[in-house]
Amino acid sequence: MLASDPSLTGRGVALGTVAYMSPEQALGGKLDARSDLFSFGAVLYEMATGRQAFSGSTWAAIFDSILHGGPARRHQGDDNRLDRCARQTLRDWP
Repeated sequence: MLASDPSLTGRGVALGTVAYMSPEQALGGKLDARSDLFSFGAVLYEMATGRQAFSGSTWAAIFDSILHGGPARRHQGDDNRLDRCARQTLRDWP
């Protein structure tokens, strides 16, 4: 009976808070330490700027921003060490 419960997670289901997912996680790919760094960078970015690095009105829009857009634009004066460190972790990986 539990196996048919649609509220339970299963194969092919993404888990996590969408705004902090790495591109690999958003695509359901293999995760490694770089994925953790990306998610950590998203948290650092928010701490440094007061804004989420990736946002949108729907989860699909947030996924699109993560996969194709890059971090949210910064305002003048956001250029501090923590912000630069966060941006470094959010860069594209080969």
